[in-house]
Amino acid sequence: MVVEPEHYIEPFAAAGASVFTFHPEATVHVQRQLEAVKQRGMLAGLALNPGTPLTYAEEVIGDSDLLLVMTVNPGFGRAELLAGVQ
Repeated sequence: MVVEPEHYIEPFAAAGASVFTFHPEATVHVQRQLEAVKQRGMLAGLALNPGTPLTYAEEVIGDSDLLLVMTVNPGFGRAELLAGVQ
């Protein structure tokens, strides 16, 4: 997870990425970033942390190509599955 994913869209596209997924709480303008990703020829996705409400994606789900619902918090390898996350 990074803050201000808009700074990474162009470099990832230039490196040949075909999908760019980011956390909606990491940027102020979610829909703008989804559109920027698509304009560079990548699929645009949103990633929701276990504690992030689905409402964060509700208004822009039609603008995204995928929704990743995470079962562990980002940042640590081999994290245990959080109890109660389904």
